[in-house]
Amino acid sequence: MRNHKSVGVAAALTILSIFTFLISGNHDIIPGSVQDQATPQMNIALQEWELIPAAPSNSSGGTVTFNISNTGRFSHALEVSGNGTHGYSATICGGSTTTMTVSFEFSGDYRIL
Repeated sequence: MRNHKSVGVAAALTILSIFTFLISGNHDIIPGSVQDQATPQMNIALQEWELIPAAPSNSSGGTVTFNISNTGRFSHALEVSGNGTHGYSATICGGSTTTMTVSFEFSGDYRIL
C-alpha cells in the first residue's frame, strides 16, 4: 500500500512540473522546438501612395513571411523583387489582410512595391 502512495505522489509532482513549464512560456529551452524553426515575420501596411514601414529591412535573410494589411481605401498588392527573387501577394481590398512568404536566396537590396 505504501508503494502505491509514493507512485501517486511522484506522478502528481511530474504532472505539476509539466503544467508549470507549459504556462511559464520558457519553451525556447527545448532543442529543435517549433519556436526555433519558425519563419521570420514582417508586418507591412499598404495605403494609397505609402508603404509602412517605408524601408523595411531583414537581417536574417532566408525565408520571410510578410503579414500584409491594407489600411487604405483602394485595392493594393505587395511585390518584392531583386537578385532573382520575385514575390507577389494577392490583391486585397481596403481593410483586408493577407500573407506572402518569400525565400531570399541572396543578401542584398530588394525592390518592394
